[in-house]
Amino acid sequence: MKKFIIIIFSLLAMYISSCKPEPIDLLVKQSPQRYALSSQYIGNGVLGVSVSKTFEALQTKNNGIDSTGFNFDSSLLVGNAKVIIKGNNGITKELINVEKGIYVTETAEIIDLKNYTIEVFVDNKMVMNAQTNKPIKVNFDSISTYRVSNSKVVNVYYQISDNITEENYYLVNYLIKNKQDNINQQPTPEIIAKRMLSQNITFDLLNDKDFINGKITVEKTVSDNYESDTLAVSLSNISKGYYHFLVAQKRAGTWFNQLRGEVINLPSNIINGYGYFQLSEPDLRILDIYKK
Repeated sequence: MKKFIIIIFSLLAMYISSCKPEPIDLLVKQSPQRYALSSQYIGNGVLGVSVSKTFEALQTKNNGIDSTGFNFDSSLLVGNAKVIIKGNNGITKELINVEKGIYVTETAEIIDLKNYTIEVFVDNKMVMNAQTNKPIKVNFDSISTYRVSNSKVVNVYYQISDNITEENYYLVNYLIKNKQDNINQQPTPEIIAKRMLSQNITFDLLNDKDFINGKITVEKTVSDNYESDTLAVSLSNISKGYYHFLVAQKRAGTWFNQLRGEVINLPSNIINGYGYFQLSEPDLRILDIYKK
């Protein structure tokens, strides 16, 4: 089978090269630089927002995608913005710049099913804004994680119930520590908020079709080489729009997509910008990994 796959790719490469036209000069129209936003509501009033800016297609930047999410040049992070959240429950709250590109408040009054608007200003000018609704929080029925004997392989097991009378979409996020983390450091709310804002691509997406009689059970390997004794896992009830944003984001990081060089246009609810403003509240579990 392996030889067959190699032969197929070789034939495809020969076919493509034989059909290759003579090179021609191209004038690539550059899109204007825009700002991008991502958000995460942790619960208990803690809201984090990241603000960055795009780069032109022909610019060379240290950007890429790996198992820890999107890596991009720190010069693209925006540290001089003013970020304000407003709600139809009467709140207006300015977030604090705690790190370049990261804005946080610990006193956001976010209420289920209420609408909220995020506004971002740079040099006293609004550069982007968005509106979203706060979904109702859902919880794991059960969850556990274990390490396979005499290895660094870590598996997770969880069960979730679905309300079959509604159209629902779910995100299960595995907040795996990376090489830059202190392995022995306990996850704090600040670390969790920053990691969830990093657009980690190690996650599961579920919808109603994945459930049988309103139930789903999942057991899977989340890492083949994990040294920490704890693992953070979250479950979020997300909107249909954010679900499709994450589907596109995951496609953008697949190996096969990179082979094809396919351009993925991520859907967005940001006006005059990119990214996605969402306020799903996760059921966040920091689990001890036991040996099996």
